Amino acid sequence: MKKTGIVIIGGGAAGLAAGLEACCGPFETLLLEKNNICGKKLLLTGGGRCNFSHAGTTRELVSAFHGQGKFLFSALSQFDSTHYIDFLSRAGVPVKLESDGRYFPRSDKAVAVRDAFLRALNKAGCQPLYNCNVNRISRLSEQNKFAITAQTSQTSETFIADAVILATGAPCYPETGSDGWGLRMAASLGLNVNPSTPAL
Repeated sequence: MKKTGIVIIGGGAAGLAAGLEACCGPFETLLLEKNNICGKKLLLTGGGRCNFSHAGTTRELVSAFHGQGKFLFSALSQFDSTHYIDFLSRAGVPVKLESDGRYFPRSDKAVAVRDAFLRALNKAGCQPLYNCNVNRISRLSEQNKFAITAQTSQTSETFIADAVILATGAPCYPETGSDGWGLRMAASLGLNVNPSTPAL
């Protein structure tokens, strides 16, 4: 049994970004990824070029969700395109803005974006655990903590954490690991989960 501060489940775009922010705080952070690499779906975005952000204002981006995007306003206000442009610039990944408002790495290689996150996580001391398939999360109410049970290629591990971030993706691309497992797990923990529909 291993103890840590924050466990992030899922090493896609959301999990990598969450890991980067969590590492800035005082808690030890652990990222669990069920695939043998992080960012499997991220590597496919923009035809493999990774359109990582958009030049639209926060209000414009929220309005693109046809009245359903108000919950994004706070997150998009704090983590707008300049946030990630600055991050990538510091990581040595120059970016470009195309005529349709989409930002891409200048190299047109999604792997450059994914690897920038991995380098930053490694530097912060958060080494992802790969091939780590989480099969259970339970609340330890007497300790106000969570127990996360995961199967690795070698053995079964249990992690005790103060907080859990589910970043496993919606059921949009099962081949990459985005199969909706996290939504089902959130519902099993008593959280309200709204019906999900595809969006771009």
